[in-house]
Amino acid sequence: MMRLLLPLVLLICTSCIQLGGEPAATHHFLLTGLSPDTPSVSSDNLTIDIKVIDFPDYLKQKNMVTRNRDNSIKIASAARWADPLPDSLMRVLRRNLYQLLPEATVTVSPWEQRPAEALQVKLLINDFSGRFGDQVNIDINWLVRKAGSTIDRGNFSYQHPLGQGYSNLALELSRGLDIFSHEIAEELAAH
Repeated sequence: MMRLLLPLVLLICTSCIQLGGEPAATHHFLLTGLSPDTPSVSSDNLTIDIKVIDFPDYLKQKNMVTRNRDNSIKIASAARWADPLPDSLMRVLRRNLYQLLPEATVTVSPWEQRPAEALQVKLLINDFSGRFGDQVNIDINWLVRKAGSTIDRGNFSYQHPLGQGYSNLALELSRGLDIFSHEIAEELAAH
């Protein structure tokens, strides 16, 4: 009797789950880089290594995260990053630096061997999120080192109005990353 009852219970449970209709479609988003017609900052032959020292844990998930007015966070159920956000940020930053500094060699730590003469760019990502109907917030502390000595440091802060929708969030975060890429490229070209 129990052998027949278990499959019947499982069938009923499966039916109940399907009563809700079609599941919501999941949308995947990517950070994008600079426009192909963006002019370079320098043609110097630089060697650069970039490394993220820290990235907020609550942003390291597949689902996109926004802030609420009470400083709580909302984790999207149907909007996801196509790649892990820290990896996507590094990939786009690297691609942007190649475009802005076309003669540069750019490595990403810890995955690639850093040349000894490289300008090391260390990033502390404090915020990379937004609040719908308010603004997007990017806050990055950066440090440039060469031969074991700090040669420059700073903070990049970007706020821009943000409407509704996760596509707008991905677009505005990408724009902020483009501006950050320009600032870092100019700093590196000066050294």
